[in-house]
Amino acid sequence: KTVSIGFIIYGIPKTDNSFSLFPGILTRRGRNFWMQKLKEQLTVFATGAAGYPIIELIWRQSTHWSMALAGGTCLLLLYNLYGKFTKLSLGLKCLLGSGVITAVEFVAGLIVNCWQNWNVWDYSCFKFHFMGQICLVYSVLWGFLCLPVSGLCKAMRKRLHSEPKKLLKGKKAW
Repeated sequence: KTVSIGFIIYGIPKTDNSFSLFPGILTRRGRNFWMQKLKEQLTVFATGAAGYPIIELIWRQSTHWSMALAGGTCLLLLYNLYGKFTKLSLGLKCLLGSGVITAVEFVAGLIVNCWQNWNVWDYSCFKFHFMGQICLVYSVLWGFLCLPVSGLCKAMRKRLHSEPKKLLKGKKAW
């Protein structure tokens, strides 16, 4: 017998003659837990991937498909950080969020602007910029954007974590 979860096909034998690459994971949490976790993470990423380009369209009337990837990555990172550090004050969440978003923006800028030469944005005209990819002005704006993002993450966590209970009661979650 084998246990197959995505790419895990073969593994270490367990006492009940089944296999697992990481013994105990399936017995402690079960397949449904990991599938629910994957759905949760994909939902958060998709929300960020759809939401950030909309914000960018409102702000500067244009966007680039790479910003959907950056937005999804940012929201997913913030969602998981805010979930891990629930006792942080809103101000610290915004400061942390600003740092995370600025770091993602810098990496994305290196890829899309410097390496690929797509010229999606250029902050060279701003004071306190670094390589034209990030600047202090937008880092502060990202901090303010984290005010509603913090509430969004909390609401999403509440909604996404309530679904298994609804499913167990026989109600449709979607």
